[in-house]
Amino acid sequence: MSAVVEPAGPTARVRKGSDIAFTITLIVFTIIAWFVGAGVSLAGLIFFGSCNGGGCSGDALINGGIILIVLGGLGILASIVMLIIKRRAWPVALITLGVVVIGWIAANLIDGIR
Repeated sequence: MSAVVEPAGPTARVRKGSDIAFTITLIVFTIIAWFVGAGVSLAGLIFFGSCNGGGCSGDALINGGIILIVLGGLGILASIVMLIIKRRAWPVALITLGVVVIGWIAANLIDGIR
């Protein structure tokens, strides 16, 4: 009789190459989206900004940019941690990209309303 030997402890997780590639692509798109949003907001403020007697105000854009860089950084960090612990990371990266894009749109709309 031969005995089957089971490995001790949990089996190691396998990280899929497609998850790594897709996550890194989404992280790069997130960084690009932040810079494009910042550039569009700055150009809009310079060329189409409403300046009254008190000066020009882009408070919503500046505050939005700061908030989005913090949220984007946290999302990117969470995606990297998920990759390190061999969990599926692309949903986190996709949500981060969505937050950055929607956040810039919201910041521009809020600044346009003011």
